[in-house]
Amino acid sequence: QYEAARALGVPIPEAYYPSSPAEVAALAPTLKGYPYIIKPNVAHKWRLASVHRQLRAVKAVLVHDAAELLAEYSRISAVDPAVMIQKVIQGGDERFYCFYGYFDARSQPLGYCVRRKLRQMPARFASSTVMESCENPAVVEHSLRLFQGLGYHGIGAIEWKHDPDTGAL
Repeated sequence: QYEAARALGVPIPEAYYPSSPAEVAALAPTLKGYPYIIKPNVAHKWRLASVHRQLRAVKAVLVHDAAELLAEYSRISAVDPAVMIQKVIQGGDERFYCFYGYFDARSQPLGYCVRRKLRQMPARFASSTVMESCENPAVVEHSLRLFQGLGYHGIGAIEWKHDPDTGAL
């Protein structure tokens, strides 16, 4: 999805898909502006009780420097080697926007809404506990471009975050 988004001109955070500890060892000192997160390529895998117990994480593991990235990748890849390393977009939970939509067989939206997170539990990398409906034309534009560019049909959701440094999603 990230490659498709990039090809469609939809903004995505800086992301890497290492396949070995050697790749992470080469990557770690080149990353600028820590923190980064390590998260699964298949999100629901970490929600399995057996994996959750081993990793002590549901959505992502935050790393603040190259040494921590190497240590955490080593620990995580022993349980799930299919992970990505992604730049953390700074700012609070209230900078998150979620697009929810339902698309027909021609990828036309039959209905959609945008909600802004006000709080998630636990903080930073978790599920929303309080949201408010809102309007955000940029979220709608980017979301529709991605879903329609993928030829998607059915129920879907995308999460966005406004970057306080650039103002972009």
